[in-house]
Amino acid sequence: MNLRTQCIVLCFVSFLVSGALPAQDKEAHRSQSKSMHEGADANRKVLVERSNGEVVRTSSLEFEGDRVKFAEADKYETIPLVELESISFEGDAVAPLPAPLTIYLKDGTKFGAKTFTIQGGLAHIELLNGGSIEVKSSFLDRVSLKTLTPDYDGDLKEILANNKKTDRIIVHKPGVLDPSDGIIEKVTPTHVRFDLEGESIDVPREKLAAIIFNRFEPPETPRTLGHLKTKEGDTIAFSQINSSTEKLEIKTPGGTKLEIPTSSVQGIDLGTANSVTLSSLSPTEETVKSYFDIPDGGHKALMPKRGPVKVDGKTYANGLSLRSHTTLVYRIDEPASLFTALAAIDDSVKDVGQVQLTIKGKAKGSEETVLFDKRIDGKKPPQAIQLAMKGIKRLTIEVSWGDGSDIGDLLNLINARLVK
Repeated sequence: MNLRTQCIVLCFVSFLVSGALPAQDKEAHRSQSKSMHEGADANRKVLVERSNGEVVRTSSLEFEGDRVKFAEADKYETIPLVELESISFEGDAVAPLPAPLTIYLKDGTKFGAKTFTIQGGLAHIELLNGGSIEVKSSFLDRVSLKTLTPDYDGDLKEILANNKKTDRIIVHKPGVLDPSDGIIEKVTPTHVRFDLEGESIDVPREKLAAIIFNRFEPPETPRTLGHLKTKEGDTIAFSQINSSTEKLEIKTPGGTKLEIPTSSVQGIDLGTANSVTLSSLSPTEETVKSYFDIPDGGHKALMPKRGPVKVDGKTYANGLSLRSHTTLVYRIDEPASLFTALAAIDDSVKDVGQVQLTIKGKAKGSEETVLFDKRIDGKKPPQAIQLAMKGIKRLTIEVSWGDGSDIGDLLNLINARLVK
């Protein structure tokens, strides 16, 4: 089998059901579980990015359900996946294989397929590599039945943005996409049986561009830990991930179990599923005190900035820049387990910049407590921050002058996140 064939998207191994391995198989499973970089992928490097922005380069990586074990400086560390931003794998991308169909699940999974049918509320799907799976139709978001030219992008985007409490079929007409609301009763290789206002009609699949399923009935699923992306362009949501010899064993939030060759993995996005960036939240209080008397409106130049920042010659896309004597207060509506960030003085004032960074938290019915209080110096390495947030309902960030009362201080909080 050549590498191209080995990299074909998915090798699904069971139906949409969950369950532990039989007791007699557990020991065998443990003995087979190895670092994903043994064997064929032994020399493939991996970049592990923590949620605070720190990056570790390793060649040894092993997944254990909701945790990952990796080597750093000749020592092994095992941490929860929720504490990571991403994992990326070296290697060239592979051109996507031609896919007659594209399947989208409600948990964010997307993959190519050869065939797709529905019978009795169960979707039967044949994958590009010849494997097959069965998925409950309630887990389906939509199925793209043909490749459209860019001329239809506007119509399709508008249709997808208009969520309705029904299923929909999208009829492909010259120059236009025509949606109809109803109920999908059955899908065969040639027709879609569709309940249109109480009447069942058989619509030829060749006339359809897509099928959209009722988005107001999302199934109850376990938490999504992240999204795995393959070289072939597929995206797989997962709630569990384990390493085995030259493959990853994935369980999706919907319960589907599958195996993916490690040689096919491009990267894993963990941050978007498990956290919210501080820069995306609006503080309930935001104040800046200036060293000088500034005319009305002049304080705007000193207010916090959100966007790319530069530290040690590297540009970070997710930054929050704060001047000395800045105070931000956030109300934490959704429960968070951690606050993570990388604190550093901006390169523009690196040689002279220094601030005192204080972070406080307040739980309901409790006094405000100091969670972090340290000097951040531009001449020293960035400071990694990871704070327990259990029960915290209000988060306060204060930046004050360090030694010398430098008025030009500029602190960057890199990848500041509240981890769920």
